[in-house]
Amino acid sequence: MGDWWSGFVQRLIDFGPAGLFAAMVIEGLGIPFPGDATLALYGFLASQGHMVLWHVSVAGTLGCLSGSLLAFIVGCRLGPSARRWLSVLRIVPVHSWPSAHRMVHRYGPLMLVFGRFVPGLRALGSYMAGMSEIPTGAYLWWSSLGFAGWVGTWVLLGFELGQQWDEVVEAVQGPVVWTLAAAAAAGFLWWRVRKKA
Repeated sequence: MGDWWSGFVQRLIDFGPAGLFAAMVIEGLGIPFPGDATLALYGFLASQGHMVLWHVSVAGTLGCLSGSLLAFIVGCRLGPSARRWLSVLRIVPVHSWPSAHRMVHRYGPLMLVFGRFVPGLRALGSYMAGMSEIPTGAYLWWSSLGFAGWVGTWVLLGFELGQQWDEVVEAVQGPVVWTLAAAAAAGFLWWRVRKKA
């Protein structure tokens, strides 16, 4: 795939679970970051024997929980003014707040479990929970469950992909994939031509 890819993967291996922890703190803060893909990549590396699967899972969960706890504290301390600051800093888009606010009030702590699987809600949930004055103990409990499920799902998907890597490579090189790619490209071109007409 190229020298840059090999160098990138080697850096991830060198950083190990501590690198994943740091990346997931960023994710937990709600800063735009490809957390799902990062978790899957670490799961893949674990399947190849470069890391221990449970170390990756624990590091990812603790990183997300640490970052989101900071976001929760910001929400508690700043209250509604947190919304303005986070929008000004472009951490959270202004248009995302109303739907997140409705979700918190409608589903309460369950939003902290299932909302971790929804990208926009994952970013806002901790701030909204802090602004909604959910007790810290309840926040930690429900967030731990949510992040353990979310991290576990993506790490295991990456791990399973790694276990089946030879079959995946073989399938990608097969004629079916190239036929589907050509059909998708033709469909896209047809859509663009119709849109311009």
